[in-house]
Amino acid sequence: MTLAERLSGVKLRSSFLRFFHGVFGASNMETFSPKGNICGPIMPKHALKLSISHGAKLLYALLCNHAGEKDHCWPSHALLADEVGCSVSSVKSYLKELQSEKLIRVRSERYQTSTYYMLKPVGLPSSSSSAREPNSAYPRSDSGYRNNLRNSKDKFPPSPRQGQSVLHSSPLVQRHNMGRGDFLSANSVFEKFWSAYPRKEAKELARSVWHRLSRSGQLPGLNALLAALEKFKASAMWMKEHGRFVPQLVNWLKGQRWLDEVPADAMPAPEEKARHEEVKRLNAHFEEKEKKRKAALQAETALLRPAFTAFLSRFDDGEKMRGPAWGLWCVLHGKGKAPCADQVPAGYSGGILNYLRECTLPMREGSNGSEQKR
Repeated sequence: MTLAERLSGVKLRSSFLRFFHGVFGASNMETFSPKGNICGPIMPKHALKLSISHGAKLLYALLCNHAGEKDHCWPSHALLADEVGCSVSSVKSYLKELQSEKLIRVRSERYQTSTYYMLKPVGLPSSSSSAREPNSAYPRSDSGYRNNLRNSKDKFPPSPRQGQSVLHSSPLVQRHNMGRGDFLSANSVFEKFWSAYPRKEAKELARSVWHRLSRSGQLPGLNALLAALEKFKASAMWMKEHGRFVPQLVNWLKGQRWLDEVPADAMPAPEEKARHEEVKRLNAHFEEKEKKRKAALQAETALLRPAFTAFLSRFDDGEKMRGPAWGLWCVLHGKGKAPCADQVPAGYSGGILNYLRECTLPMREGSNGSEQKR
């Protein structure tokens, strides 16, 4: 058998196998049309012609997807590394490649993620010149590839798969649908948990982490958080040295400490727990006493205001020197020597502060005389 006959036999068998697979194998395959059913990053055509690494091309497609209808985006290095499937150092090298090709411009932010601006590639036509009028006989289709699921979900909802409920939505769509009502609800829950947390520091930082965990669905319910918090509050470490080792709420949330199990040996001894409760009771007693003292002082101040205002009106510079005059007048009132409006001589032009200092002279002379007698 010649070589030509052998090759013709191979071609015949290949054609027969393709025909057999098309007739009998197509019924066992589940196919779909990609157009209108694929959401996510699409590789731009001009990026395929560039002499850069495959990782840089993939990263460029992801940045275009994050930007969507905007000309910039700000994903973190960790997020990009997770999406590309590489390390953070590799992401940084890919970004340098994109910058060298003048595809992006990176603006570094202090204490924030960097912002990536999508530069217009050389030779890419503008939107006005590249736009074409649709043919009246063939109206423009509403289906096609979608580069950003969050921006196109309302206008082009994804068609459900076979056997999948239409009411089912992905976590990404749930995150996008969070409105102002959800934000206010999460903020209200945060205020309740903040009131129960023992260390009141860095509240706004803790609020920011709280909302980030709430949007990503990693935050459990309020009852579960309060139950975990009570276990930590009863531990020996948190009771030690009057709560010196209690972490800030922002660090407690970042570490997702509600998932930690408090060991049995970490519970305080009965005498230490009793001492902690006694200190806690005394602190509450002193705080309550201080509140009552401040309330009584405010009430007394409200009663003294009319008499001081009448005294202030007798001086030309009274309104100008209201602050320091009020302080001196209160000191004199505490010693029972506060002057009233009727005691100010008519036509006194020395100023209110001079008059109050003159009122303090007899007090100083009396104190000096008592010290000399001693």
